[in-house]
Amino acid sequence: KVLGINYVPSKNGHTYYKYDAVCFATYIDYNTKQVSQWSTAQVNSNHYHEDAYICEVRHEASPKYIKQIMALDSCPEGYSEITSESVCEDAAGFLGYDYDAAKNGNSYSSNERVCYVSYLEWYAEKTTEWSKVQVNSNHYKDAAYICESKMESATSVSSAPTATSTSLNSPTSAPDSFMIQKRNVDSCPEGFSEITNTETCLTAAESLGVEYNQSYNGNGDYGEPVVCFATYIDNFGNANKLLYKSVARINSNHYAFGGWLCKKND
Repeated sequence: KVLGINYVPSKNGHTYYKYDAVCFATYIDYNTKQVSQWSTAQVNSNHYHEDAYICEVRHEASPKYIKQIMALDSCPEGYSEITSESVCEDAAGFLGYDYDAAKNGNSYSSNERVCYVSYLEWYAEKTTEWSKVQVNSNHYKDAAYICESKMESATSVSSAPTATSTSLNSPTSAPDSFMIQKRNVDSCPEGFSEITNTETCLTAAESLGVEYNQSYNGNGDYGEPVVCFATYIDNFGNANKLLYKSVARINSNHYAFGGWLCKKND
């Protein structure tokens, strides 16, 4: 309404499970970049090249690290390039990307040597199975700078509240406990089992401090097991530690950032 775009709730959904369901406007004019007479707003995952995200201004602390737009050799206002390999590794962990120190170097000396993530998907600019974070100068059109906020973090890691989720390395000892598996591991550890019913998935999510969204349930990737999992899990099985909020659901589209929610065996 604020932007003068017709909102059509009947178009809401999760049509293309590979991408995030977000608020966006359709049929943006290619030349003017403005909405057209056919434009509508909706929350869905089928946002294509003629569409545009609708974003909300938030008056809150900026993330410590961000990924820049692909093929743009600079950082946005308030952020700076990363040239330190140790800081680059820390940024990769924060964003949930894979850091590969073996790829560090200065392979194309005419470019600036910076921290970046490689082999992004062209349409959604998301990481692929080949994406690696590194400090090098060979950042081409399918790469994106990783940038560090110029503002000091208001809260240090040591003073952060204790996470309510439990990782693979430290499962809770309660007999009816739940845990989050490390991301991209399609199994539960010994002594735990996968969750396949909605009631238990909801209970597990609430116990672990993860939002549960039933509208994301389904079978989006046929052939993969339909289980309870949460999105945006880090390498240690922690939820809500990456750039985006973790959301639990029962589905088969548990990709690289998904971590199974597991229940302790009786």
